[in-house]
Amino acid sequence: MYVFDTSPLSTLFKNYYRRRFPTLWDRFDGLVADGRIISTARYAASAWTVLWRP
Repeated sequence: MYVFDTSPLSTLFKNYYRRRFPTLWDRFDGLVADGRIISTARYAASAWTVLWRP
């Protein structure tokens, strides 16, 4: 299990575009779907739904 806070998630969403890094996003999406990547509640509530674009 991986627990991410604001910094790495912000970097990921701002700098690694889905069209440019499809393999990264496929693997990331899989880990999230499996519950292997989670985030702090504060970040998740404020930014996750805004930045999450599957």
